[in-house]
Amino acid sequence: MTEEFGTGGGGGRQGPEPARSPAGEVYDWYTRGMALLGHGDANAAVQLLAHAVAAEPASPSVREALARAQFEAGQFDDAARTFAWIVDRHPTDDYAQFGLGLAARRAGTCGSPSSTWRSPWRCGRIWPTTVSRCAARARR
Repeated sequence: MTEEFGTGGGGGRQGPEPARSPAGEVYDWYTRGMALLGHGDANAAVQLLAHAVAAEPASPSVREALARAQFEAGQFDDAARTFAWIVDRHPTDDYAQFGLGLAARRAGTCGSPSSTWRSPWRCGRIWPTTVSRCAARARR
């Protein structure tokens, strides 16, 4: 049994296995990732949806799914960057704006000079009071 995992004697290659794409096509990865997310397995969904984004980098729906999974997995900085990518290209996408504001707030980077998006005011597009809170936090 140890041979199949590469831990047996036999002089095989040492080190971790290279990352491989999951079985199926982009649509399969997307639907499986969404199913995993729906069943509460956000970390597995992030892994699968990251492959989908790598294969279809211009797809806002695939990126939105990844951002949702990142958010649910507690990867708030990554989720904010992914939502920001969508908002930069589709400024009228209300859900992406909402997700960006929520992720930035959870990450604690709302209004931070080190945030990856250019405009801290985006944090308040959904909730005007968030701008006030972020500005107050930035002044501290």
